[in-house]
Amino acid sequence: MTSRVLIVLIVDGLRARALGAYGNTAYETPALDQLASESLLFDRVLGESTDLDDVYNALWTGRPKQPAADSSTQSLIAGLVAQGYLCHLVTDDAKVAVQPHCEAFEQVTLLEHDHTKPAAEVFDTSMGLTIEAAATILGEWSAEYEQPRLLWIHLRGLTGPWDAPVDFAEGLRDQDDPEIPLSIEPAQGETSAGELGADEAFLAGCRYSAQVMALDRSLGALDGLLAELWPEVPVTFLLAGARGYALGEHGTLGLAGPAYRELFQVPLLVRSPQIAPLRRSAELVQTSNFAELIIQLANGQTLELPHRRVAAGTSDGSRYLETDDWTWVAAADGETSELYVQPDDSWQANDVASLCPTELEAFAELSRSIDAAVAEGQPWQTLELPEVDLHATPDG
Repeated sequence: MTSRVLIVLIVDGLRARALGAYGNTAYETPALDQLASESLLFDRVLGESTDLDDVYNALWTGRPKQPAADSSTQSLIAGLVAQGYLCHLVTDDAKVAVQPHCEAFEQVTLLEHDHTKPAAEVFDTSMGLTIEAAATILGEWSAEYEQPRLLWIHLRGLTGPWDAPVDFAEGLRDQDDPEIPLSIEPAQGETSAGELGADEAFLAGCRYSAQVMALDRSLGALDGLLAELWPEVPVTFLLAGARGYALGEHGTLGLAGPAYRELFQVPLLVRSPQIAPLRRSAELVQTSNFAELIIQLANGQTLELPHRRVAAGTSDGSRYLETDDWTWVAAADGETSELYVQPDDSWQANDVASLCPTELEAFAELSRSIDAAVAEGQPWQTLELPEVDLHATPDG
């Protein structure tokens, strides 16, 4: 059974660890948990950039950022339109609404929310209002169901105003904990040293969690509407993060800083009538794989999961490379690099670079090869890996 309606919900700043399906136990997200139980869940999804323009280039072309000469690549959206899909974009992020491939959409709805304080109700938040606008479109679509449709929803999410109701965050602190500020500005920047920095990370975590709970309530309402509108042929639904978000790891808050995993690991959940639920994939997936997956879903195919040996991404000039066994992180100045064992050290707390000089140089060589391939407009994924054992374990 193939769904004729495909919904893609991209939430910026939604890190994988924010969801119960990826290990969160600090707060309840029943709608997200329910979606995860009905979906194929990808455990190892890593973005390719912390720059939103690069993210959307990867999402809509299926390729990491390439030189300008490669900008003629047909977009995912144009391809779906050619197959007869009516495509509509709904977003509260003006930067997304002017992306190069937006002209392929039949309609683009940009919502501008002028919030200055926390909302009294979930559905008055920026995310709630944007999802409500998407729900209105779906209601209109239900009257005309012949043409296949794609609704792409992009939420500023955790990079937009942190305007969840105050009691959401307050419910996560004890009486002796520091007071939560009423600001709706996202937490960002370097944390202070010592106990003060720990408090800053704690408060940021509470406020971030409140936003995820608000997202969960809005998603629950949207899911209820979908079941009401199309009870016989379930809608295909893809939920993913655009970028991760640091909450004190490695001394930072937000999206800036070296290319550590908290900035890149995002959730990916796919619920579709052609996919068996309660499945997890441990395959290494990147944002540029999404287009291929969405095309398969649109064509009613069983997903052929991507298989890649290496993932790569950049943040502020810093780069990471990850395999099944390692994550290599190079500083922006190119002078220093770190090495972490995967999956045992997914928090990247124990740098073993000094124990693995051969592996360290192998990743540096691969990084140089990637730079050369990108400069020539060639896809780096076809590169041969260096002739060293990238599956070794550190000595000592």
